Amino acid sequence: MPIGFSSFSGNISFGRSYISAGFSGLGGQVIAYTLGGQGAAGTGAASGSTGGTTTATFAGVTLTANGGSGGVYQGTEGGAIAGGTATGGTTNTTGGTGRGSTGDSGGGGGGGIGAANATHSGGSGGDNGAQSLDVAGLFAVLSALSVATTTYGTGSPAGSGGTNNKGGDATGFGSGGGGGGYWGGGGGNGLYGGGGGGGSGYGSTWTGGTGGQGVVVAKFTGGTPQQVLLTSGTSYTVPNGTTQVQLWAIGAGGGGGGATSSDSTSAGGGGAGGVSYRAFT
Repeated sequence: MPIGFSSFSGNISFGRSYISAGFSGLGGQVIAYTLGGQGAAGTGAASGSTGGTTTATFAGVTLTANGGSGGVYQGTEGGAIAGGTATGGTTNTTGGTGRGSTGDSGGGGGGGIGAANATHSGGSGGDNGAQSLDVAGLFAVLSALSVATTTYGTGSPAGSGGTNNKGGDATGFGSGGGGGGYWGGGGGNGLYGGGGGGGSGYGSTWTGGTGGQGVVVAKFTGGTPQQVLLTSGTSYTVPNGTTQVQLWAIGAGGGGGGATSSDSTSAGGGGAGGVSYRAFT
């Protein structure tokens, strides 16, 4: 018998209905979601594309995490390339900015989730991607899943003319890719919401890094499994016995811009996807 049931008297039909809803738990309910596609990289004199939007709907509430903007070919040196916004959660965080690049500079770095902005590496090397930041306890869940969170893509140093001075790929969740080094190189790829790095021109046609795809992360209290990273599919059934569901929707990162065979061209890195978080009990 549910706690407090004996305190009711008289006509309790409404009380029974309330007790049934309040003690049924969350197990068996479905999380419906769409995952944002990674922002495509630009090749040659082309900017990267905006990352796709991720949504997660549970208990009649929809979390929306928009993708980051694509890195701009020959944009503004040091300019901020916007991250995606987010709505629907109790915590909504705009994605970090990619760094713009133009002229003889190396390619710009991609932004990271949690409002982590790409930074200038100094000199004529490519810019570093941003290391992602925690949002509402996300990193603890990823740690339990053995998913790395700390490694961003580093910008490539300047090299000799026409060599492949490619920026490094991000290997940490939500981090940005590095920019190609001066004198020719493509951008590194972002990971799971991180922006792709931009290319730097000379000797060949170069391609920026792709943005990291959008994902949904969920943690369940009272049921098993305790946490899950959703990188495919469209729905997930909450385990039996669950009393709390925590959801993070993460938009896709924007792709980095490309560069041409001219040593006076470069492109910026893409912005990171937004993050929307809410707990359901």
